[in-house]
Amino acid sequence: MDISSLFTGISIMRELLFCDPGSSNAGGQWAAGDEPLYYIVSPKDIVVAKPRDTEDHIAWLLQHGWHEKALAAVEAGQGRTELLDEVGTRYLDHLIIERKYAEAAQLCPKLLRGSPSAWERWVFHFAHLRQLPVLIPYIPIENPQLSDTAYEVALVALTTNASFHELLLTTIKSWPPTLYSASPVISAIEPQLNSSSMTNSLKEALAELYVINSQYEKALSLFAELLKPEVFEFIEKHSLHDAIHDKVVNLMLLDCKRAVHLLIQHRDIIPPYEVVEQLLHASKSCDKKYLLHQYLHALFEVDIHAGKDYHDMQLELYADYEPRMLLPFLRTSQHYRLDKAYEIFAQKEFVKEQVFVLGRMGNAKEALSTIINKLEDIQEAVEFVTEQHDDELWDELIRQCLQKPEMVIE
Repeated sequence: MDISSLFTGISIMRELLFCDPGSSNAGGQWAAGDEPLYYIVSPKDIVVAKPRDTEDHIAWLLQHGWHEKALAAVEAGQGRTELLDEVGTRYLDHLIIERKYAEAAQLCPKLLRGSPSAWERWVFHFAHLRQLPVLIPYIPIENPQLSDTAYEVALVALTTNASFHELLLTTIKSWPPTLYSASPVISAIEPQLNSSSMTNSLKEALAELYVINSQYEKALSLFAELLKPEVFEFIEKHSLHDAIHDKVVNLMLLDCKRAVHLLIQHRDIIPPYEVVEQLLHASKSCDKKYLLHQYLHALFEVDIHAGKDYHDMQLELYADYEPRMLLPFLRTSQHYRLDKAYEIFAQKEFVKEQVFVLGRMGNAKEALSTIINKLEDIQEAVEFVTEQHDDELWDELIRQCLQKPEMVIE
């Protein structure tokens, strides 16, 4: 054989051996084991070769770093199904080396499919790399369901940084509580209470975990602190009325009307003195006087004696927030100091209220003088004298009217 014929043969064989399988140059497809063999013979060696198959092609793509093309080849059915695990692992490893963690996480459902062991292996690998937050949105909760430890590791990873706390809360609300034990996650969060790392999202997440763990009183404390509107339903649902003793201010700030109704309805459990003391010591940032007024007014309407120790205070509150309620209150209550009441009304120039208090104090003449000189209302003066059943007071009325004849002439 001459040299040119030898090189021509080698060239033909090269095309047969190294072209893409399935191409027109490949000489057709063969079943496994039926591939033709080619022999290259020289005086010293014999080389046996056979055409390259699909798996060789995929291996070659992986060797050259073309992981996406290798994956596409496997998905196109050009290789054994088992190859997907190998190609997927190589692809994920490549992305991790390149620090493309988010891209790797996004591919996990496609590459790991329904294999619990594969998922758990990668959950722990991402945890080791401190990159679990990017994987968590893709972690399956069914088909497959992973071990409780895998879910717990994922949740604990989200407690470590404030930027993950919102995702933690969302995840706790979306994952069925049967997937994991809440206790390890609670243990990871509790040391952060009252620290600078504690965010509202982390606090709410802890409250949700307490609910899962049936620690309802602890959950209530956090819900009240966060001023969550659903706290009132939570109290009723779990019968936590005895647990709201120290939460009066927060409940009032959240919804004053509902809180007042709750506190009055259960005043046998939370007596008025507890409510008043808490409101009196509330922070300056809230209008504690207004909250006191709302509570004491509602309490008086339900039971006129329940808040009797605070009726002096209630006079001031009515004077500030609801003056029209003063006269009905003065007529009904017997538990306020008359001198204190008169001082308040004189300062605020509430004349009718001054008249009423003066009458109660026995200063009928001064009361009558106040009506004539300040109210200048003869009809009011006559009604007042009539109510007093005092003949001398009629004489006083006549005497004062003579001094102000314009009041009588209409």
